[in-house]
Amino acid sequence: MTNPRVVTLALLALMSTGLSVVLTASPATSKEILTERWCADTAAPCLLSASRNGVDLTAGDPDIEIQLTSAQTANPDYDYFSFIVVDNSGDLSPSDLYSLTFDLGTLRPDRSESYSARPDIDRIDDGDGTHKFRITGRPVHLTYGCNDSYPIVCPSVATSDAYEFSGEVYRLKTDLTFQGFDQAQDVDVVNGIYLVDPGDAPAYLVSEWGNSHYETDGTTVVHGQARFRISYTMLRRDFAIPNPETMTATSMVGSINGSPATFEFTQDPDGDGMIVDISGVTFSKRTVKVKRGTITPTRPKLRKAKRPAARKAKVYFDRAKARGAKVKGYQARCVAGKQVRYASAGKSAFKSKIVVKGLTPGRHYKCSVRAKSKAGPGKWSNKKRV
Repeated sequence: MTNPRVVTLALLALMSTGLSVVLTASPATSKEILTERWCADTAAPCLLSASRNGVDLTAGDPDIEIQLTSAQTANPDYDYFSFIVVDNSGDLSPSDLYSLTFDLGTLRPDRSESYSARPDIDRIDDGDGTHKFRITGRPVHLTYGCNDSYPIVCPSVATSDAYEFSGEVYRLKTDLTFQGFDQAQDVDVVNGIYLVDPGDAPAYLVSEWGNSHYETDGTTVVHGQARFRISYTMLRRDFAIPNPETMTATSMVGSINGSPATFEFTQDPDGDGMIVDISGVTFSKRTVKVKRGTITPTRPKLRKAKRPAARKAKVYFDRAKARGAKVKGYQARCVAGKQVRYASAGKSAFKSKIVVKGLTPGRHYKCSVRAKSKAGPGKWSNKKRV
């Protein structure tokens, strides 16, 4: 294994549409010197506290250094700073859990990018125009060898490897589309993360990845992973999901070309975002897409239907559940041949019951119910005969 390289992760593309340029890990320049920057000794951005497996780390630790750059402000679109954990005694261990808290001063943590395994990210607004940022996660095994130009070209066998825990935090100046977005991965080259707007459907995320197929031994297949954190603001505005706080595992879908992969979608425990975990990806070049899934309410369960009078029916049901769009009400229908009768009720639906009127005496009907939402109606329930 090689020693961890000193890198800057370079901002993923922030364009809301169109293609991005290749932005990938690259050696830090002379203007981006990484060094220990503890808040006791220097101004923000600086390291406020750090721990490994719950044990505090301090300045001057003989083995572990947490190195930072000063704030980088030359780019007209964003300011940022970089950090990396270095183990002077050898390789980082993927079983170690690091927690790093940074005092950012006025550098608002709009988005982050890291080489880490499924990290937990916390943004702390001090209320006076200053901010803190915490990342808790484990190092990842990275394999290198791809070029850093477009199109992406990767060797079949990696040329080197290392364990890394590193990242960058950005304050966006112009385009705030990706505000609140976080990405963590163990992929050698990431050619941007951007939104595609098809015009006639909600926007979706696209990211192009490149990595060697084999590790440096030439036989072990690389399996990549990544984590996205998508803010509720982006989900409402770009994915057209009116109530993202009600989203479930089926409210989003993922795809990747040419490789098996597992996509998991969960609510951020800290709120205000959805977590997308992707694992099991093989290489060399892959295009990852994350789209809106099914967000209409679930199908209600029709428990019973009665015919209390010749011209009306009562249907009783278990309420639907939201999965991206709140339930706004319910609609029942009773069908006899070509004759259809409808009735509606508000979201409270007293005793989960709807009365359907206008039935023809002597005719049998099959009744069902569905939920309504801002995103459209859900599917019809099972049917009951009256």
